[in-house]
Amino acid sequence: MNSATDYLAMAVLLGLRTAAGSRGLPRNRVGLIEEFEDRYGWQADPSAVQKALLKVQEWGFLTIVHDRYAGEALRFTKLSTDETMIKYMPDTLDELFTKARLGGIPWFKDVFGNKEFWIDIHNDPVPDDTSKNVDSQEVLIGTDVPASDRIVRIDDNRPAIDLLSADLRSMAEEIRESNEISEELGDEKDVISGEIAAAETLLSRSAFRLNSLYILIMPALRFLAEKFASNAVGEMAKRIISHLFGLA
Repeated sequence: MNSATDYLAMAVLLGLRTAAGSRGLPRNRVGLIEEFEDRYGWQADPSAVQKALLKVQEWGFLTIVHDRYAGEALRFTKLSTDETMIKYMPDTLDELFTKARLGGIPWFKDVFGNKEFWIDIHNDPVPDDTSKNVDSQEVLIGTDVPASDRIVRIDDNRPAIDLLSADLRSMAEEIRESNEISEELGDEKDVISGEIAAAETLLSRSAFRLNSLYILIMPALRFLAEKFASNAVGEMAKRIISHLFGLA
């Protein structure tokens, strides 16, 4: 039997599936709550939201990343199609997924309108928290953020910039051509590819502010280094982070 938290987490997933094809996926908890309240007309309860997010993370569709500077970030994956979601979803959710897809928003509104649902969800145990603190991960090569007023001139840093640009191109190509990585990233693929392209544009200038590059590309690099730690993309992301701190 599925728990009340499973129901709420499923509502989050299907809401995100719709958002991915229209307004785009939320990148933090505030955006998620706004999306959810707009879709279902439900006033978010912080403790219920936390349980639902941890459950979605447990199912493998979400990575919650904590950063001491950027705060909490939500990275959703495998939401590109219903078939992809079913493929990665635990078998115990098949019936709930079918009911939710057939019933749509009115079905969830009936669920949320049942007082027993809210009693059950508050009695449900809190799922295990497997979120990542990037400050404690190996991927964080240094502890200092590049100074915001540091101007990097290409001519003065040509060897380092050439290495950084080459690795960015290789990583972009791997993300573009690998079906496995594309499937894992889902809707995040276009976002990350755009961030890499923007970073490459910045590197093509005669000079740039280092902190601008850091803010633009570091969240994606840390995410890729965590998610693909055992393959080439993860290794390239770690190496690029090392290049960035080498410019500081």
